[in-house]
Amino acid sequence: MKPNYINKLSIKHFNSMQRQGEQSMVSEIKYDDFMSDIVKIIKTNDIDTVTEYIMTLIKTGELEQVSGNLYKYKDFHILELLEKNGMDYSNKLKVLDKLNLNITQKYIDTINKDGTVYIITNIPGTEKGNLIPLWKFGIKNISKEDRLAAFKDFQKLTKAGLTDDKISRSNEMWYVNPENKIIIPVFEHLRKITPNDNQKEILEKYYNILFK
Repeated sequence: MKPNYINKLSIKHFNSMQRQGEQSMVSEIKYDDFMSDIVKIIKTNDIDTVTEYIMTLIKTGELEQVSGNLYKYKDFHILELLEKNGMDYSNKLKVLDKLNLNITQKYIDTINKDGTVYIITNIPGTEKGNLIPLWKFGIKNISKEDRLAAFKDFQKLTKAGLTDDKISRSNEMWYVNPENKIIIPVFEHLRKITPNDNQKEILEKYYNILFK
């Protein structure tokens, strides 16, 4: 069966590595041989061959199908989207990557072919498990230190002139990795802060989710 080529962004789940300055994480995260083979197959074959290959890896248990269009190997994730949605989301990931945030996935690569986009990312702390919704895990079960670390990332995001109304409004898209760290894999509604926005109020919304 071919994977579901959805026409809208639907992402639920996404080795934290440091970098210097504003350098991209792309050069820092290294594939092992198996992941390198997957990327090579995607880049050098047609869609039908790629689909068959991915489905075979899922059947043999070598690749996990987290959702219809999201695949996982260790802490690497491959998201499959239609071109328009895929390129739009890829661009948002590239913007976030420049900020070196620890609360979201690390962008690695985008492969665009035949109207389908494969976005490859790394989600810190998920090599041996998947993300758990924060509402289910409980914010009080996150250490104060880790909550403060997340808030510092939101300060960095806000200082860069960016926000996501869905993220600041509720914890619906907030997750916890197996290391009990807050991860927000999806910034689907990432946008620039406008003159009509109040940065202090935006930060207060994040703070209230973390500490109230």
